Amino acid sequence: MRRSLAFARRFGTHPSRMGSFWLAWYDYKLTWGPDMYGGVEMLHVPSDHIWRPDIVLYNNADGNFEVTLATKATLHYNGLVEWEPPAIYKSSCEIDVEYFPFDEQTCVMKFGSWTYDGFQVS
Repeated sequence: MRRSLAFARRFGTHPSRMGSFWLAWYDYKLTWGPDMYGGVEMLHVPSDHIWRPDIVLYNNADGNFEVTLATKATLHYNGLVEWEPPAIYKSSCEIDVEYFPFDEQTCVMKFGSWTYDGFQVS
């Protein structure tokens, strides 16, 4: 499984982040031959109709592990599944203001699966 996370910089004086979270994996059960289906190479299907990984933000600040699932996933004929679940991730960070207003903050957000270990998800 492939995952990508992109976040923008701070807005105003509040350390909030905006970003996107993309997940991609291969599912051999979702392969087909485009030549047998009118050249169709890609489909968009409701994500609740397929298997999805249970990736969550472990160190969330509000105890909410839910992700909005009412989105479509993109299926490719070779079994590649791409899914961009919309969610609001809230995480707490320690703030060091020693060099204010020229300081930079780093916040670590730990994502993982409740079901699979690090050797099964990368």
